[in-house]
Amino acid sequence: MYVVVKFGAQEEAVFNSDCKIVSLLDEIRCKCGVEPWAEIELSDKHGNPKDLREHLHQYASEFLKGKEVYILLQVEAEGKGIRYIPLTEDSDILTPEFMERLESRQNHKGHRNGRGLGKRNSNRLPPSASLKPRKSQSRGSIK
Repeated sequence: MYVVVKFGAQEEAVFNSDCKIVSLLDEIRCKCGVEPWAEIELSDKHGNPKDLREHLHQYASEFLKGKEVYILLQVEAEGKGIRYIPLTEDSDILTPEFMERLESRQNHKGHRNGRGLGKRNSNRLPPSASLKPRKSQSRGSIK
């Protein structure tokens, strides 16, 4: 099965979800132009993070519905919890309801996956700083 990931300025990419989550997240970083050091996550269109980072060696198809659309998020350490930053500029996605739901899920989550967020995200870069231009991109929508 496949899933669609939305990111950047109304961009999307299709990914095979029949693989281990660690491989899927690496491919998303590469294809969506996310820096290799950035911790990422996906949420559904309502702002519910899928917590994929908690299950890196399980198959993504166990957690993601085929043919569904997901939103790319960056994950940052914030005190004892985490903060989700949508890596899209699409106002059709970033509704007040989406942001409220996302915010309600972020501060209570711990780092149980063993990878932690450590120093890699301590500089708190803005969302666009985590994205790098893709070679095939003709517009400068991702910085």
